[in-house]
Amino acid sequence: DLVIRGGSISYRDDQARRRTELTDADVTVSWPSANSRLTTSGRFRLRGEDIRFQGALDRPANLFARDISPIDLTIDTPAVRAQIGGNVLAATDIQIEGRLTFSSSSVRQLAGWLIPEARNTPNVGPVQGTARLKILDRTLTLEEARLQIDRSRGEGTMSLTFDRTRTSVQG
Repeated sequence: DLVIRGGSISYRDDQARRRTELTDADVTVSWPSANSRLTTSGRFRLRGEDIRFQGALDRPANLFARDISPIDLTIDTPAVRAQIGGNVLAATDIQIEGRLTFSSSSVRQLAGWLIPEARNTPNVGPVQGTARLKILDRTLTLEEARLQIDRSRGEGTMSLTFDRTRTSVQG
């Protein structure tokens, strides 16, 4: 078991020239044995927002052998609530594939959380959706996405690439 109370976690990505710091971290991780399920829950602050999470890896030891482990993760912030169920692979880069369900009170809040540098985002909403999620390297792809924004519906594919110089969106 690992418990962090009131801690800070720093992450630096030199290649992308990005640095992130999580503050006021209260995190609990439990992994009773190498062949058991790893569970985690807690909260932290990112860019001033309180983020709560709860998750589990069914076979975390598989990741050390560059194999797959089922994952369940719930993230709850003032801007978005998201649930991911699928698989994670720890290869050269972490890869995640699974089903995503999310909701937000507005497009502006959702965009501001995903892409802080986004400007002139319309303040329409609420937003909710489901998609097949793929995360690989610096690209997040939503396939078979079904969105509802306010009373409008849409479907399709969208990807966000968090590159060195800027974030790009393609849909």
